[in-house]
Amino acid sequence: MIKQNHLIEVPRLYFLPTQHLAPGLKVREIDLASSISPSPPFQSSRFTVDSGCSSPPEKHEVHEMWFISEGKGKLCYDNQEMQIQQNDFVYFEPNKTHQVINDSSDMMVIFSIWWSD
Repeated sequence: MIKQNHLIEVPRLYFLPTQHLAPGLKVREIDLASSISPSPPFQSSRFTVDSGCSSPPEKHEVHEMWFISEGKGKLCYDNQEMQIQQNDFVYFEPNKTHQVINDSSDMMVIFSIWWSD
């Protein structure tokens, strides 16, 4: 008996235009609202931090997770500092200040997912 292969259509996700939020920081949010219906209960982006650059300190009402895809650097979270590197996953509670500082010689690539309660 011969099995037939059936093609499954998986929604392809696209990035919105690049935002330059600080020197050496480029953010590309994933356009989930136009790609998936109904829209998922979270948002996501990919951002890069050049060597010697950082994200601005921020805090917001949403939960957030970062996956460090490439590179390493320093994470400042709620008045504490720690080193983060490729394959690390970190979680930020709402209204806690967080910032990444790329103190290495390589670019950092980070995927972010955030959501509300």
